[in-house]
Amino acid sequence: MVPMGLVLGLLLLYQHYQEVPAVQRMLAGMTAVSAGLMLATAIRLAQSLSLTLRAVLIGGAAFLVIGLLSWPLVPVMAVLVPLALMLEWHANRGGRR
Repeated sequence: MVPMGLVLGLLLLYQHYQEVPAVQRMLAGMTAVSAGLMLATAIRLAQSLSLTLRAVLIGGAAFLVIGLLSWPLVPVMAVLVPLALMLEWHANRGGRR
């Protein structure tokens, strides 16, 4: 209940002060910081994964269609996640025979 009240309070503050230039600059800076944190987290996670051709192709496809072509995230992930799982399953199954 407290987090919801906090978010609603921040929403009311933003609605009241959204036209103030200092608030707009502050939010632009926060956007850059959050993008940097997400990129750092992605790099840290990627370092712990094994670098296979399958992983590079799936990651490259995701970057291409979401990042460069601006396709919507949910449909792209609805296709790429099952494809990646199927490729990994097939690769692991082939090694056990």
